[in-house]
Amino acid sequence: MDFTGFLGNDAVKARLSGAFASGRVAHSYLLCGPAGSGKHTLTRILSAAMQCEGRSGKIPCGVCSGCRKALEGVHPDIITIDDPDHKAMTVDPIRAARSDMFIRPNEGKRKIYIIPRGQDMNESAQNALLKILEEPPDYGVFLILSTNAAARSCSSARWRRMRRCRFCGRMRRTSLTAFCARPICARAAFWVRR
Repeated sequence: MDFTGFLGNDAVKARLSGAFASGRVAHSYLLCGPAGSGKHTLTRILSAAMQCEGRSGKIPCGVCSGCRKALEGVHPDIITIDDPDHKAMTVDPIRAARSDMFIRPNEGKRKIYIIPRGQDMNESAQNALLKILEEPPDYGVFLILSTNAAARSCSSARWRRMRRCRFCGRMRRTSLTAFCARPICARAAFWVRR
């Protein structure tokens, strides 16, 4: 897998490359880390890799229309779920995404939902998301970005079957702190899906 532009975090790169090589891509990823740790860059690369149509062996190839649209941020099957009008993310955008999830992808292989402020979801939004994370359609993927504060302020929702990548530091001195199948805290469990 080509991680051009994503510095450090070699263990995360190795695990994600292995998942794509074996065809065992999870239906949800939680990317934790402070601002500047590469969460948005990795999200863009993962989205392009999941929509890649190239046959060259290099994923994402960066040449096919799926990769180009994903990297430019104009792919119709990559949807960002955010509510910038509110400090906390309310349940309405999550419910809209949950309804939209069952409509098949327009152009790509998968329908990808990006939640850039995962730490700002209120409890009702987390519960609404939990319903779709438990039984997603085969083509649906959630990429949830969160700061490290989410590990300290998680609510009572128990999320399972989610692959977790945790980053620490800024991109120039990144290192993997945890990428395993243990809970982030006592109240929220994020497990690796196999």
